[in-house]
Amino acid sequence: MKMNTLFKAALYIRLSREDGDKEESNSVVNQRALLMEYISKYADILLHDVYIDDGCSGTNFNRPSFQRMIADIESGLVNCVIVKDLSRFGRDYIDTGRYLERFFPDKGVRFISIGDQIDRVQRSYDILLPIKNIFNEQYAYDISKKVGNAYKTMQKAGMFTTGHPSYGYQLSPNNKHKLIIDEYASKIVKRIFALFCSGISRSKIAELLNDEGVLSPLAYRYYKQGKAQCIDKYFWDYHSVNNVLKNEMYTGSMVQGKEISTMKKRRVVPKSEWVRVPNAHEAIIDRETWEKAQLLIKKRTRTKPEVREINIFAGFMKCHDCGRIMSRHSYVSKKGTKGSTYYCGAYTRSGRRACTPHKIRFRVIEDIILQDIRKILKTVEDIQILVKKHKLSIQSVKKVEASEIEKLRQEIKRIKGLKKAIYEDYRGEILTKEDFLSYRDDYTQKEELYSKQLSLLEEKQKEIVPENIFELPWLKRLLETKSIEKLTREIVVDVIKEIRVHESTELDIVYNFSSDLEKFLIVTQELA
Repeated sequence: MKMNTLFKAALYIRLSREDGDKEESNSVVNQRALLMEYISKYADILLHDVYIDDGCSGTNFNRPSFQRMIADIESGLVNCVIVKDLSRFGRDYIDTGRYLERFFPDKGVRFISIGDQIDRVQRSYDILLPIKNIFNEQYAYDISKKVGNAYKTMQKAGMFTTGHPSYGYQLSPNNKHKLIIDEYASKIVKRIFALFCSGISRSKIAELLNDEGVLSPLAYRYYKQGKAQCIDKYFWDYHSVNNVLKNEMYTGSMVQGKEISTMKKRRVVPKSEWVRVPNAHEAIIDRETWEKAQLLIKKRTRTKPEVREINIFAGFMKCHDCGRIMSRHSYVSKKGTKGSTYYCGAYTRSGRRACTPHKIRFRVIEDIILQDIRKILKTVEDIQILVKKHKLSIQSVKKVEASEIEKLRQEIKRIKGLKKAIYEDYRGEILTKEDFLSYRDDYTQKEELYSKQLSLLEEKQKEIVPENIFELPWLKRLLETKSIEKLTREIVVDVIKEIRVHESTELDIVYNFSSDLEKFLIVTQELA
């Protein structure tokens, strides 16, 4: 490379907080000033352009301005690259070496690193250059690890550390690591959960929101940033609605650490290893609604687009014999009456070689479940009447049982103390062996008797209906309804876990409250 060559220079500037850059020494302004001062001293170096990558990691070369600079080198517009120091150019040893030792020499590019006193015109190769690159790469790795550990500590403390808050939240103006509710978006989140739990499919919810002109999460973010030109490019779809429904952040739990970025690699973290901090911010969706939505997501509640009537049993009905989901088929009778019938999904797809029809009409299932629920409500009402009639306070019953249990525990403790005392008297030759054995047998019999009584009382206390038994969410809603004339999707989700259909049309119905129902029956027997 001749000294009288005129060099068209590219001043390359890079800044990244992830690399541990110090603002006072490595800021874009300071780097620019240093580079401009340098070229002003050399008549053979003319400025072609300044290339700035602000906020880009040095561990890879996939940076917008860097790639633009390489394109200008390929086009012959640039034949000199000047940087503050090697770390600004890159921190990856292999790729940095490839550019400095092969690409630039092949293209006749003069490379200058001011801080490292490297200038290709003065010497063709610096034996320490690979070592410096290795140090840069190791430094980036160490900084990345330290930054990662710092973020992990913040996440475990319930502090928000990711880029953008979930739709429905915004950053607190007083604390960038604290989430507060976005009043407008949070109402949309609540509506999405309500629609989905009522049986509306995710695709249909997206259609409704788009028809009403509700901005999608990404469009809403751009709207708040003042980027109106981007709003019309993004709409609600199945996936955006699904992302809202599966976002646990809405329960008030801070959920982070789903991915880990180290150097040039990005790793998805297993769900069991996510960082969860309950009650880190105000909840938009209560836990019960959240769990109900997750149950419905697992039960594949999508319906055919042409079917407008909500399939209230979707995802809950299975064939007793093969376990496949039952499929619904609508029909119109000769009299013009509309209805629907369920068939085994395996039979529908593959015929009798897979399974038998297990045919059952919607009205039959609805009537059976309605009768069951009415009986349950009647049982609960009877318990309330019995409690009032006998003037029994659940609290007083529990108090009496607890008092008896405590007395037995104290008595058992006293007997164990006596057994220890007679043993010490025997060792001290105060008691004869015969007396010791006689006393020990008496105390052992009493201890066994009291232990059995204690076990019985503890089991009995477990069977007592707790104070708030009538406040169970599913029961409270049904009691408030008083009389149920028609099943809804909400009622089905609240009370039913699974419905299995036999070929004989007999149903096995598993309710969500089976254990609670057993307690009701026990109390009814005890108070009657």
